[in-house]
Amino acid sequence: MEPDGHVVCRVYTRARRHPNVIGVIGGWTLPWPLTPTQLGVLLGSFALLLNTRQLWAFLPGSFNTLIVGGGPIFLCWAVRHLRMEGRSPVRMAAGAASYLIRPRQGTLHGKAYRTGRCSRFGGSIFVGAQGLNVANERLGRRAGRR
Repeated sequence: MEPDGHVVCRVYTRARRHPNVIGVIGGWTLPWPLTPTQLGVLLGSFALLLNTRQLWAFLPGSFNTLIVGGGPIFLCWAVRHLRMEGRSPVRMAAGAASYLIRPRQGTLHGKAYRTGRCSRFGGSIFVGAQGLNVANERLGRRAGRR
């Protein structure tokens, strides 16, 4: 506590604002730190471009090299800044998957909620002649008139 009665507080949350990053893989240091999503996009797009090169590799050799080398790096950079509803792409995909597999009507006590089947009401009402006379008397009507 300070002499004037104020309490000095410090908050160290800056480290939590940054995503988890991968800097060393198997003893080899990456040129820059990558998130797991970036690493997946980098390797996946590189593999996809190599496997589909017969479709796009009609350009001269230097342009093909630029596409294979620069395309995954550009996608990796773009994914770093991609946010959907304030979440990373992996967390957004996990949220969408959990939304798709959840029960349609929700859950109750941890189990899927199921509504009961609709059924017709099986009762009947019988109003006798005496019941009509009593009702007419209460309404102040004469018998025979409505």
